[in-house]
Amino acid sequence: MNHRLSNPADLLALIAQGEGETVEFKRSVAELEQVVETVAGLANTSGGLVLIGVGPKGEVIGVDVG
Repeated sequence: MNHRLSNPADLLALIAQGEGETVEFKRSVAELEQVVETVAGLANTSGGLVLIGVGPKGEVIGVDVG
């Protein structure tokens, strides 16, 4: 797994590829339990990325930090 994200275009290209074995999308931090489970699963395998603020179909939603 090598996800090089050196600029916003790299991030958008990764999102366009969709979810896979090493990339998961979560809509918001309200899904905290699912985020933690996903991080634990990735940590116990080959690693990966959890992108919060991205919908299941790759739509960038963003996150409101308040």
